[in-house]
Amino acid sequence: LWTVMFIVCWVAFVVSMAMVVTTYLEYNVNVSISMSTQEESTSWDYFPGVTICNLNPIRKSAVYSSTDPKIMSKYALLVLLDDVAWGTVESIVAAMAASDSSDGVIACGTGFNSCADGECYYSGFACDGYPDCSDGSDEDCESTAETTLATSTISNYNTTTVSTDDFTVANLTEFSCSDIPDYDWRSLLKYTNYTSYRDVIAYARSSREELEALGTVKSDFIVQCEINNQDCDEEDFVTFQDADFGNCFTYNQDSDDGASIVTGYTGADTGLKMTLYIDEDEYVGLLAQQPGVRIQVHSTTTTPMPITQGFNIGPGRMTEIGVRKSEMVYKGSPYSTCRTTYPDPNWDVGGDYNMDVCNQICLEQALVDGCGCTWDLLLDNITQCNPWNCTQETCRASPDKYWIQYSKCAECTPACEDWRYQVTVASTDWPSRSYLVRLQAEEGWG
Repeated sequence: LWTVMFIVCWVAFVVSMAMVVTTYLEYNVNVSISMSTQEESTSWDYFPGVTICNLNPIRKSAVYSSTDPKIMSKYALLVLLDDVAWGTVESIVAAMAASDSSDGVIACGTGFNSCADGECYYSGFACDGYPDCSDGSDEDCESTAETTLATSTISNYNTTTVSTDDFTVANLTEFSCSDIPDYDWRSLLKYTNYTSYRDVIAYARSSREELEALGTVKSDFIVQCEINNQDCDEEDFVTFQDADFGNCFTYNQDSDDGASIVTGYTGADTGLKMTLYIDEDEYVGLLAQQPGVRIQVHSTTTTPMPITQGFNIGPGRMTEIGVRKSEMVYKGSPYSTCRTTYPDPNWDVGGDYNMDVCNQICLEQALVDGCGCTWDLLLDNITQCNPWNCTQETCRASPDKYWIQYSKCAECTPACEDWRYQVTVASTDWPSRSYLVRLQAEEGWG
């Protein structure tokens, strides 16, 4: 009996091994690894795409100078409060005020009231329990009803102790989004749940049109540009709107005719050189808490994703970025589940398939299906989620309701052909004092 069982097991083992070996031999296995520097290569190569974004998504001056009522109602108070926090409100009020009257007293502009001593303050701050005039006249309310109306939004919040400091809150508990009137930034700042103001930042989410109008201006941002010892200019950069950084600019974006920059040289002397001006005076501190630039080096044929694939560099530095390119090519089925196209034709945002872009679009599609709106700007012709809409915000803030069960994201597998760029960053102080004088003269900086 043991002999029979041994023979049966041995035959089963031989048959199984034969099937495994046969299956293995049915597929060719080729591993090819080659490494070379550009000097060793016999042909020129494509220069990568380079995307740059100012870390400040909207400019203060663009808000103050806007004639769009929607932009003014949404952003003016937020920017003004940012200036109040830095003690610069007087200069802003003066900029928004009307011209000097005949008696030499500056009249307060639209949306501002006058204190008893002639100072100007934002009209929305009247009778809110916090004096903005040095003489307290903005809190001299004519009736109890007016005071009650002005402070009604404050009493709605679930908090036990509030500091007299406009920007400091103690013993705060969660508040419902239903308690927040549209664009009531002052109350939101007082009752924020986070010292980083990340909930406030979420409420400042902007549309593509708003970012285009309020974001960084390309001609102001890109001061100097050079590649391969030849000048380039702002027209060589393609502009797009990023939900986190506003207006971003991509150099060497592959065009419809497939044209892109090629190079046969390596080294900093022949690479892309840029001088960028971030204009920190334009920063809205609550939205851009650190000055600098976001940079991504990527394939010329893929959609830039600076928030997930980029890195920051600070101002006042000369930063050198070394790039090493690698190409990963995977065989398709049955060897792997790599892809060349997006799982859903509606997800194709242009350019080659990219797994990171696919995952981000998948998350957005899940949000659209679950909440009826999108949070990012990758998908066109989709209603953007409004954080001031309590229904949409409550849904968006609960990803377990729409994303965890969304199985389509599993189809975002690696690309069959993937170009990757590994960067090495080094920096030093810039500019020297003598060169700064020349820059100030050339660019008209004060």
